[in-house]
Amino acid sequence: MRILSAVIAATALATAGHAQAQPQAQTPAHYDLKARLDAAAGRIAATLTVSLPVGAGDTAFVLADRFRIERVDAGPGGAATIAPVDTPIPHLNRIAFHFTDPRAPHWVSIVYDGVVNDPDDPTPALSPQRIELNIEDMWLPAREDLGLAFTADAEITGLPHDLVAISQGRFERRGDRLIIHRAEAETDLPIDGAVGLTMIHSADVDFWAAEQDDPLVAALRRDAFGAAAFYRKLYGAPAIDPVRMVIVPRGDGAGYGERSFVVMPTFRKPGAPTPKFDETSPASFVAHEFRHAWMPNLQGVPTDDTWLSESVAEYFGLRYVEVTFGVKARDVMLERKRKAATGAGPLIGLGKKPSGAALYQEGPVLLFDLEAKIGRPAVDRVLVRKDPPLTTQAFSKSLREVAGADVARDFEATLRSGVTNAP
Repeated sequence: MRILSAVIAATALATAGHAQAQPQAQTPAHYDLKARLDAAAGRIAATLTVSLPVGAGDTAFVLADRFRIERVDAGPGGAATIAPVDTPIPHLNRIAFHFTDPRAPHWVSIVYDGVVNDPDDPTPALSPQRIELNIEDMWLPAREDLGLAFTADAEITGLPHDLVAISQGRFERRGDRLIIHRAEAETDLPIDGAVGLTMIHSADVDFWAAEQDDPLVAALRRDAFGAAAFYRKLYGAPAIDPVRMVIVPRGDGAGYGERSFVVMPTFRKPGAPTPKFDETSPASFVAHEFRHAWMPNLQGVPTDDTWLSESVAEYFGLRYVEVTFGVKARDVMLERKRKAATGAGPLIGLGKKPSGAALYQEGPVLLFDLEAKIGRPAVDRVLVRKDPPLTTQAFSKSLREVAGADVARDFEATLRSGVTNAP
């Protein structure tokens, strides 16, 4: 699961990469999806119509090549071509649309069908027992830079009657249909769920799980409610309320967070016993994903800016551990990261994604080292704001204003060198 987590910052969701280089249109793109699922076969047949923003010009989408593209329509004055590509990940088809008048509004349509489940994923994304669809499955055409924010209307039929499915925006179940209306522009349309889910609500959070009394699920729920209170104190109420957290049954892979939407696994296969766990681990994990869910994040396929999503979320995950379990518990986790960060490499300047060790171990260590140098209030003046920096350039500018040119220059140099205080 989450094969793109190494390519894109947890998505989802302000601007970066190609999406940041262009001004946001006043009216975002809109997806209108009609789909039929065959859960037993793990298949989907879909028609997607995309209304593009005025002035979007020529646009290309990518879709996993395990789907058969039956028909594409570029609308009046448009033409389309289809070709295989291996970027941003392998095994995609690129559907390129060309328009004679790039300044006019346009719509495009893609009709396709095929197997939803990635053959490399050990846990099926679609079955009678569970559903877990997101951008990393490449089941829904996405702009080739993965940075197109869109509102959405979707009508998906064929869901088993006892399969509970959750999404962003407003959703409702009518028989075997899931109807979604999302007025907020996001870069993904996640749909997640399983048989037997129930919901427990607290301030700012709807928590969905099948086994609410399971010790690990109960710990995840406590941390979801705790992380929500933590971020509300820092940033205020979530922009999109409530944050929906869904616990899906799988033992492999990781969790992920999108705007007001968090998904976590059970960390065990169905029927397996609850694994032993240190309570600080799910705490930092949940708080990391809630940072993604609470605040704007990167869009597209950034490289030099990825640390501002992942390393910063990991930094706040450790701060939540500090608040919940104390400084000593935080320092134990921080010391493990410091050791693991040795040789992790640079966070910026590579022209590609930094290593996982750099993003998740070295990055938060560097931020705590910066905190030790200039104080947490100064760091918070850079990161704890309604519009936190989403590029290294913006971060350096803010840090320079808060702590001076020397500090900003030295910190950026450390991001480039990958140097830590690891022994």
